[in-house]
Amino acid sequence: MKTPVSGDRCTGCGLCSAVCPVDAISMETAPDGFRYPVIDNSKCVSCQKCVVNCPERKKIETGDIRRFCICQNQNASELKRSSSGGFSYVLAKQLLHSGGYVAGCIFDENLHARHVITNDIEVVKKMQGSKYVQSDLDKEIFREIEAKLNQNIRVLFIGTPCQVAAMRRYCKDHEKLIAVDLICHGVGSPGVLRRYLKIKEKKLKGKIDQIYFRSKERRIYPDTYHMTLASGSKTYDRAEMKDAYYTGFSSGRFLRESCFRCSYANKCRTGLLSLGDYLAESGIPDSIKRSKGISLVCVNTDRGEELLKELKGKIEPCELAKEPVKKNLKRPERRPKERSRLNRYDVRDDSVKVNGLFRRTCSDVVKNLLPKDLKKKIKSITKKPL
Repeated sequence: MKTPVSGDRCTGCGLCSAVCPVDAISMETAPDGFRYPVIDNSKCVSCQKCVVNCPERKKIETGDIRRFCICQNQNASELKRSSSGGFSYVLAKQLLHSGGYVAGCIFDENLHARHVITNDIEVVKKMQGSKYVQSDLDKEIFREIEAKLNQNIRVLFIGTPCQVAAMRRYCKDHEKLIAVDLICHGVGSPGVLRRYLKIKEKKLKGKIDQIYFRSKERRIYPDTYHMTLASGSKTYDRAEMKDAYYTGFSSGRFLRESCFRCSYANKCRTGLLSLGDYLAESGIPDSIKRSKGISLVCVNTDRGEELLKELKGKIEPCELAKEPVKKNLKRPERRPKERSRLNRYDVRDDSVKVNGLFRRTCSDVVKNLLPKDLKKKIKSITKKPL
């Protein structure tokens, strides 16, 4: 039997593996560093459940964004650990306090991104911070979440729109499932990140134990993001357009092929709420400090409105008068021609040198050299109608 969907359409959500009644489908890493379903034909009973349930074959119901809000966690330490305004952490704490569970992405002890489910606040803290790489959503997580829901326990699930679509389909839109999607640029290759970290470990002469994709340590945040790595007392710190992995992720060279044709990169959302960051300099009330990070919250459904009401007194959303500029609420990322570089390597094989994969393009260098004000002027000129 063939896989449920072609490789360039497969989002790697893992739902096909979770619904297979005979465990004939495993998620295995391909040369590009992403996981894809592989069917063991000796086990397969041709039940077609993987095909019928695949969200890329049959879309789930989505909700149009009703309104946009911005907010900021007023707890300084919680806010600092967050990449934007800390809204998701406040929401997660509320679910825990009401007896619920939270499912989200963490970096494990090997700095591998994966989804876990927990009611431990210390584990939830590990979910804070952006992780610009695709997380593993294993079939065990689907089954653990379903078990909690069937026990009448609320579960907050935070993930990319395709992951949310998969979880909703698996759980049959259970009323206790609190699904929240992220406004997604695309997902980076776990295999590429692994090779990048190995290169940096050689330079730091030690095992890297911490990754911060958007550290708030510098005053230039949020206008310039930084990649910060820690190995014991040693650190590596580079601005976004000077770092090899960050640049490749931002420009699309390390994204999954399906991201370039993403059917969720629009205002029809899979979650009750959609979360992102707010970088504009206008429309911000005095109570919110832009330099500390701001959460953008898109309210998509009646249940999304109810969630915000639950948080009254804990965080105060401010409704925006007009729609924010968010590229990935209008279209997917455009595939750069340099994305084909990734297809020339097998990043699983540590004996294969990958230096060419991390080589920055002329466009990357130019973007880094241009002053911030000039970038804004160029953007405003190119957006004006002819």
